[in-house]
Amino acid sequence: MARLIAVLLLIPHLTGCGSDGSSDEPAHKTYLVAGQSNALVCNWAVFEYWAKATVINIALGGRSIDSLISMFDPESIKGIDFDAVIFIHGESDSIEYTHPPYYIERVNYYRELIGVDNLPFIVSTVGQAAAGSFYQNNHYPLIRAAQREQENWIIAYDDAWQFEEWGLLIDDIHFSREGCELIMDGIYNASKNI
Repeated sequence: MARLIAVLLLIPHLTGCGSDGSSDEPAHKTYLVAGQSNALVCNWAVFEYWAKATVINIALGGRSIDSLISMFDPESIKGIDFDAVIFIHGESDSIEYTHPPYYIERVNYYRELIGVDNLPFIVSTVGQAAAGSFYQNNHYPLIRAAQREQENWIIAYDDAWQFEEWGLLIDDIHFSREGCELIMDGIYNASKNI
């Protein structure tokens, strides 16, 4: 089932189906990917190919939002002009029971810190740890709800919480290639409007 989903997602990107027939190439864009391990496990070359874009990934595995803030290295993105930010984050803060309003406040501070608070902020909402795993608790839906409520965030993908049921996790918490491609497809479609 997961492979079928991935193939169906790839067909329009590979064949050009669904395009308006225009021969004008879109302007090349540069995206900043930030977040934690699920932003690292995804192969962003797929998105770069679909969107004809460049991706710079500064995600850090297994990090809460406070860790992302404390570990940010301004030199990692110095001199790069971004068109939008892709943010895949929330599992660590769900595991740590971070209070949702505090989480949102810190994410917005992180955007300011890295100098992208004025750019489109494209989000895949937090997934869900596998049932019975060490990481499982009832806090994921609270972080996800807080993410959904942000008016200035573009929610491009909101179904990663179903990946265990769909067979799209490679372990207790990390997305499979097919799961990543579902997320990237949502991000690609959302990015067409920015």
